[in-house]
Amino acid sequence: MFHWEKDSNVTGEISGRTRGDMDIVTLKPSCQINIGMSKSLKNWFFQLQATDIFKTARSSMITYGTQMTLDKWNYSDTQALRLIVRYVFNTAMSKYKGKGAGVSERSRL
Repeated sequence: MFHWEKDSNVTGEISGRTRGDMDIVTLKPSCQINIGMSKSLKNWFFQLQATDIFKTARSSMITYGTQMTLDKWNYSDTQALRLIVRYVFNTAMSKYKGKGAGVSERSRL
């Protein structure tokens, strides 16, 4: 994560998995790179994210059977662009302090 202004960030993430064996299946390696930017303006928060920007994520494996071997090479449709917009209504976190509510209870205590 990099901060380039007071309320702005740039994030990057690389996630992956190495080759592995599980019973009769060999999983092939895979990785993906995600990036994002966020900005806060008063009560507003904006975030833009891009996932798997180089289309490298895949779900590939080799399954070994007695009669055949299945080699599955599947690129997942994991590329996405996401925009998140949030608005904070009660930034001061103030609570309502009405008049008359609970006066008798405070007196009792």
